[in-house]
Amino acid sequence: MTYIEILIDTSGSMGAMKGTESENQFLLPDGKTRMSLIKNTLREQLLPTLDYATKITIRTFKGANTQEQLPIVEKIYEGGYDLNLMMNKVGELPDDPLGGTPITAAITEAVNSLQSIPNSDRKIILLTDGEETGGGNYKDTIDKAFSTHGIFCKIFIVGICQGKEAEEKATYLSNKTKGVYQNLIPKSANDTNYISVKLAPLKKAILQDSLKNMKAATVAVTPQPVVTSQPKVESPKVIQTIKEKIETVKQESKQAKSVVQFEELELRIKEQIANGQTLLSELSALKELLRLNLLHESGIDATTLTIDSEYSENIRHKSETFLYTHLCQFHGTSKVKWMNQNGESGKPHDFELFDDVGKTVQLVECKGTPKDKHTFYLTSNEWQYFLTNKEHYQLYRVFNVDGQPTPVCIENLFASIIGGQVVPYLLKPEILKEGRVFLTLITST
Repeated sequence: MTYIEILIDTSGSMGAMKGTESENQFLLPDGKTRMSLIKNTLREQLLPTLDYATKITIRTFKGANTQEQLPIVEKIYEGGYDLNLMMNKVGELPDDPLGGTPITAAITEAVNSLQSIPNSDRKIILLTDGEETGGGNYKDTIDKAFSTHGIFCKIFIVGICQGKEAEEKATYLSNKTKGVYQNLIPKSANDTNYISVKLAPLKKAILQDSLKNMKAATVAVTPQPVVTSQPKVESPKVIQTIKEKIETVKQESKQAKSVVQFEELELRIKEQIANGQTLLSELSALKELLRLNLLHESGIDATTLTIDSEYSENIRHKSETFLYTHLCQFHGTSKVKWMNQNGESGKPHDFELFDDVGKTVQLVECKGTPKDKHTFYLTSNEWQYFLTNKEHYQLYRVFNVDGQPTPVCIENLFASIIGGQVVPYLLKPEILKEGRVFLTLITST
């Protein structure tokens, strides 16, 4: 006969600890509580494997939310194997409990219950995220139970995100009773594959322990008339069921492990791809830098490739600021609108000039240069906009932006191109960015 005590930690750290200094500090990475992980673990991993048990008792334990932290151990289920009822009872547990962790009190309660059923397959399954905070000492409790009552039962512990000190004590307790300890630190409460792989050794050990105890009881019975003091022998059918359960756990563990390994492999491949892309980008940049250095040494201009965005913005702002002052002095402030006065507007021109009645008469584009370069560039969008508005499209080339700026007005860009004052060719070799139209001012207009 198999008797199982399941002890569930319902202390404060199993929840969000709302309203305390530790609020939300113990949540899982997905924002769920540790209690939600315990509930999923019981319903999906542990309870379905215990259908051979004669009796299952489920208890919760916590410290009263008072200064004394008195232990509270409550029985929420006791009886034969009724999976639906047990799942419902577990599902009703609060996700946000409060209180301490009186592990000793919970173990004492379970041991006192188990001592009334000698010569049976007995075990305790403990699910907790902490260590003793109820003032007791579960090491002494276990030693006393073994020596005084002659009780021996293995304790199997499922740790929930336990720290080093709690791990050491849980390991001692499981080793002392020849049980198994597993600490779950999942990314989410529903990380089924991870949990399945981690719990496989513990589930297998629970089943094998029951199988061993049942076989031992079978061997101990002789073919004499049944005596009431003799233990009840489990039927071969129950033993076969446990064997099948063990095989199922093995298969589920292999499958889950394969999935986890695949996910880890997929993550490593993604990281390698990302690292490879970064490396390729760096190599491409180095290659481009080397090419530009070679071009520079050969006398080939690569201005539009080498000017960085910050430098380009600096030139734009300086040249437009200068030209705005120049236009206001020439036309009057009320007749000049600076499109980028409060930052880059994204408009395909930089200024608008108005007549006396407020009608737009000129669209002005500003092209600055740090020195005296006569070639300037229009983006593909600026070029299309110029062609659409060629009758009143004016362009200023502002030379020596970093020194004493000098403006040259191309009164009508289209007319200047037709007249030959602005030509669509370079005066020397250049390397340009894509989507650029290059024009060169031949003479001052």
